[in-house]
Amino acid sequence: MPIAVLGLGKTGLSVARYFATQSEAVWGVDDNAALDREKAGGACAELFLGGKLPDFARISRFFISPGVDPKHPAARAALDRGLKLEGELELAFTLAKGRVIAVTGTNGKSTTVSMLGAVYQAAGENVGVGGNLGTPFLDLVRDPKNFSCYVVEVSSYQLETVATFRPKVAALLNVTDDHLDRYPNFQAYLAAKARIFAFQTP
Repeated sequence: MPIAVLGLGKTGLSVARYFATQSEAVWGVDDNAALDREKAGGACAELFLGGKLPDFARISRFFISPGVDPKHPAARAALDRGLKLEGELELAFTLAKGRVIAVTGTNGKSTTVSMLGAVYQAAGENVGVGGNLGTPFLDLVRDPKNFSCYVVEVSSYQLETVATFRPKVAALLNVTDDHLDRYPNFQAYLAAKARIFAFQTP
């Protein structure tokens, strides 16, 4: 049964490419009717663009890109069919062999991640740097360099779909009013950020 990916930006296409290499049929879903079909079609067996929705009864798994609101009609339809909303962050974590250092916060994430990456590199660590910043985490995990350590920036949107994500080090830098177009209030936004610690153990 096909795997559906909602949102065919950088992160969504990373997920689609991964499953295509695993000989899985991938259905890509995106609101942009003018999406470059050649670019997306290389990873997707079928495309549903401009509001068109697939047959959810035929889908085995449903991945949502972090930039897509979980209230999207396709996401709601997936939930109605009993599918859970999965994300690239969780998938990459389950495949990662090296240590994971994850950083979130409203401000300073990219600077902190870049700095930590430089420190690890200077210490001789084979480190991959990315996540919400630059290269998707899943692409780092699949990189033939076989990184022993990953320093990744994670957003509140990415953390919404984690189910086992437990980085070796998790850092929450700060939280100020932001993304309130997505979250009903500040407390909901804070709760999403705090999910970086949801599965941590002593």
